[in-house]
Amino acid sequence: MAQTLPRIQPDRVIAYQFPEADFFYTERETAIYALGVGAAGADPTDPLELPYVYHPDGQQFIKVLPSFAVILPGSTLNIMDKVPGLYYDPKLLLHGEQFLEIYKPVSASGKIRSSRRISGLHDKGTSAILELEILSRDLETGEVLFFNRSTLFLRGAGGFSPSRSQMYSYSSRTPSNNNLVVKFSKQGAVSDDTPDAEFVDHIQLSQALLYRLSGDMNPLHSDPEFALEAGVSFVCKVKNRGKIVLFGSVRLHPKLSML
Repeated sequence: MAQTLPRIQPDRVIAYQFPEADFFYTERETAIYALGVGAAGADPTDPLELPYVYHPDGQQFIKVLPSFAVILPGSTLNIMDKVPGLYYDPKLLLHGEQFLEIYKPVSASGKIRSSRRISGLHDKGTSAILELEILSRDLETGEVLFFNRSTLFLRGAGGFSPSRSQMYSYSSRTPSNNNLVVKFSKQGAVSDDTPDAEFVDHIQLSQALLYRLSGDMNPLHSDPEFALEAGVSFVCKVKNRGKIVLFGSVRLHPKLSML
């Protein structure tokens, strides 16, 4: 039976000011995240992936996957629960888009302070779109480290506009420090031709259970009943796309450079 939600109160949502949050992490959390997205999962002796979880000179020298910066600010669900006037069903939440800018290499351990703000709220009729921005700094030096923007699709939370002819839409995105604009032309369009190179990866069935230990406690990663109620048949999904892009491009680089 569908849950009846109160209507979102947009003025209260966009006016909310989050308190700053501090987070301390060590090489242990860094390695657990790498394992959670599949590093050295297929081959624990892989010389390309093993340095993200182990270094013979000590764990302080392990490498860090750049996408670790998405997890560091903390759980999105815990953040959203504190927003007054924001009503949604957690089972119907979808992670629609993730934007990440990194201003310096992410260290294997550190202390960060993150500030958060609502940068967008849009009524899509039956659903709503919420945009959340997080800027993270080094706690001791104040140096800006990285910036996240998450776009969340809240199914069943729409319908809070004055009328269907005046759909509510608020946007106050922070401008990017990177002026790179990607444009697709006919020459760059996807075709049916055989690809120049391929990279295939394997996700372990229990991988999401390990991934969630990095702080993403969405029950969708671990609770079969929750997943069924959300309409997801395969509960053990995992966000290893950053790992695939990084390791895949490294492995394909020698092949691509020969084309």
